[in-house]
Amino acid sequence: PKRFSSQLVRNPMFCCFCGSACDKDDRDDSKAAPPVAAPEDPASEIIDVKSPAASDIIPAVPPKEVDCGSAASQVRDAFAAGRPFEAQRLLNECGGEKALLEADNIANIQATVSTLGELRQQLATAKAQAQTSGGGWTNKEWNDMKMWYTYGKRTGKVEVIADLILDVSPLSLWVMIREFDLAHLWLPNVMESQLQKDFAGQNELYQLVGSPVVPGFAETESLQDRTYCDVLDEWGSAVVLVEAPA
Repeated sequence: PKRFSSQLVRNPMFCCFCGSACDKDDRDDSKAAPPVAAPEDPASEIIDVKSPAASDIIPAVPPKEVDCGSAASQVRDAFAAGRPFEAQRLLNECGGEKALLEADNIANIQATVSTLGELRQQLATAKAQAQTSGGGWTNKEWNDMKMWYTYGKRTGKVEVIADLILDVSPLSLWVMIREFDLAHLWLPNVMESQLQKDFAGQNELYQLVGSPVVPGFAETESLQDRTYCDVLDEWGSAVVLVEAPA
């Protein structure tokens, strides 16, 4: 099995898993790859994260010839396969023509691309500020795990970013995370995970039933909006963006 590097970002609204050691050849084309989304509002009382430039959000990839006459089908294919960067690139090269895709789906692509850019910007900010005294972020390391965290004493808001190295096949790990209806087999305290709705663009809504927080109390229920993204060509990663109520 390959060494698999992952990043876990958590805040009150988002939990994101990002693998960064997937080779393109490891991708299982028989299953649509995931789509992408971004972390919550980066502004806080501690960090001032500026919105990344468009060139920072969409990585540079070898240019491809785009026939805008047939771009509609290409955009739809990229969106359906959970490849937001590719879909956004096609839209940009055709002048952002809205006729290429439904307005709601275009907004979904743009939101996902923006979230991915903010996620990378937040990670870079955390690493930079952890190197300076009073920067707002603190760094801790244990064996193959690195963690950056910040805590707002006045708000109680906690943000955590973890960089983990797992000795597991990237494809096996992706399948496990992708088939979230089996989450009760590997997630502590989850008793049941049911798919409520399968949306376009590799986006799914799950309902989770968890064991009671205190014995004798009722079971807990929560929802997860999960977006699966294939950014192997751009970042060498597969990404899952999760949004859930705080």
